[in-house]
Amino acid sequence: MRAVEAACSSTQANLSDLVNAYVMWKIELDPVRGCNHVNLVTATHVPGEFEFLFSAYSAFEVVRVHWSPTPQDKALPHEITLRAAPDNKDADFAEDLPLAPWN
Repeated sequence: MRAVEAACSSTQANLSDLVNAYVMWKIELDPVRGCNHVNLVTATHVPGEFEFLFSAYSAFEVVRVHWSPTPQDKALPHEITLRAAPDNKDADFAEDLPLAPWN
């Protein structure tokens, strides 16, 4: 939780620095249980493109955050690693988790 609070404080303090910043999102899935609230989308307007689409209000835990000193450089983005709950009703995740500041 402290990582999230620090990230939010940093975001508010340096909002102008985040405009046009690149972010590499990494999502960890449970190797045994997987994730029952995500779909692989392959029907896009870009040939060969695909993406994972999580259900609205999916539960994630912040695992790691690395703030890049130069996030406007595509080669050095911010890196945020999340752990997806295997099930949005999972007992491992509290029911009153905070929402992202942009939600």
